[in-house]
Amino acid sequence: GRRNDLTALTPFAACPGALRRNKAASPKWLGVRRLRLLPSIHSLGAALGIGVKIERYEALIHELLGLSAHTDGRMGSWHHCEATTILSKICLTSLSTLLLIPSSRTFNGKVWDISTLAALSRSITESYAALRYIAVERISDDERDLRRILWEFHREADRLRMLQATVPDSPGIPQVTANRDVLRARLTQNQVFLGFRQKFQERLLEGEDNTTKSRIDLCKDAGINPNLFRGMYKYLSCYAHPSPFGLSSLYHHKAGESETLDLIDLITNWTSGLIAFSIRDFAEVFPDQKEQITKSTWDDIGEWQTILTWNFQGLRDMNHGNPQGV
Repeated sequence: GRRNDLTALTPFAACPGALRRNKAASPKWLGVRRLRLLPSIHSLGAALGIGVKIERYEALIHELLGLSAHTDGRMGSWHHCEATTILSKICLTSLSTLLLIPSSRTFNGKVWDISTLAALSRSITESYAALRYIAVERISDDERDLRRILWEFHREADRLRMLQATVPDSPGIPQVTANRDVLRARLTQNQVFLGFRQKFQERLLEGEDNTTKSRIDLCKDAGINPNLFRGMYKYLSCYAHPSPFGLSSLYHHKAGESETLDLIDLITNWTSGLIAFSIRDFAEVFPDQKEQITKSTWDDIGEWQTILTWNFQGLRDMNHGNPQGV
């Protein structure tokens, strides 16, 4: 039968004290059954001698904050301005993750909140893809213009939907409607837009999509294994939403257990890689910032470039028989 004490129920229970890691334990990422269906970044990092190093995670966030501070308020093109805003969002979200990682110096010391950590990591994942889409990719002027118009069109379309749903008598609705319609007309005149299939054009005009390229393709072009991205994004989403998988895993992962810490390490490592990539790519948008980045951070970036592009079949072969293999 089920135990009724709070510590047994969820990882949100009070932290029982000092942690003891069981290095040989097989990770229990899928709830009751110890199946190895999801690639483990923890195993990838361990294979390269990286593992989870909270001091390096904190250092990457500090580096990210420095880039944000050095470029804050810069005047430039639209995509430069948007890039600084997106980076600020990644900075703030990353700082919040530190409150939820037991090994962090700023850990709240009271609860193990895996769902929120996963939701924050998913937000960083989406923000990184947006950074790539808006500012990093090398595209034509027509494509850049299309992305800006579509981005602003989606902004006004969302604003209008929210106003109509919550404040239907708002005096601002006519102006927002006019703004949306102007952007919609500009969108239909763009040569790149006209080259899309009709069904895709309709999706964009209906506000179904706010980008012309999927997150998985954006991250693939950034050097992230698409299978890893697909698996991790789904994994984080299961915790961000009340999915059967996520709820089952929360029930079976208790505060203070080594397997729960393995799960937190998995999320932390994925986030660490994205922060490293954000630093690398933001420096491409603002090349003068490259000299501000420390050698140790460039070393971390190089290691994560190796990890996130890993061939998983090769890793399975290499780790055959290893209880911590994938």
